Amino acid sequence: MVELIFPIINFFIFIGILIYVLKKPLKQFLISRSAEIDKTIQEATRVYEKAKHLQEEAQQKLNHLEEEKRTLFVQAEQDAKNVQKKSKEALETMVVKMKEEHEQRLDEEMRKAIKNLKKKTIQKIIEDTKVQIQQNIKTKGQEALIEESLEIQKGGAWSKKAQVVMPERSSN
Repeated sequence: MVELIFPIINFFIFIGILIYVLKKPLKQFLISRSAEIDKTIQEATRVYEKAKHLQEEAQQKLNHLEEEKRTLFVQAEQDAKNVQKKSKEALETMVVKMKEEHEQRLDEEMRKAIKNLKKKTIQKIIEDTKVQIQQNIKTKGQEALIEESLEIQKGGAWSKKAQVVMPERSSN
């Protein structure tokens, strides 16, 4: 057992010397480590608070974004209704304008057609009148010639009167 007591005493002496020698550096190490841990905890707390603050801001923005989205949706619906209303009004105005233009064109075409019809009718009347006059002249001229030839047969000679009565022939 004596053999066991000396190594145990040596061990405790060694531990005592180690504690004496390492006490100050170990204490400084533990203090610095504790300071670093405190600093890391403070940094983590600061980052956590900053993240929490950013989360609150993001939540507020999100809530505000929802309200803004609803507002924009309502405004977009109103704008769409206004555009639809303006488009409808513009379309109606365009239809009225097109109708008026069409009526004006139709009136102009009617005037042209009436003018052409009058012109053709007048030309036809003139031609028909010309033909009737020529027929009347021919008929009257023929009657005059017949009467003249009857007179010649009765009188026996051509007279100056017969030469004057004969109508001039037209080239038609």
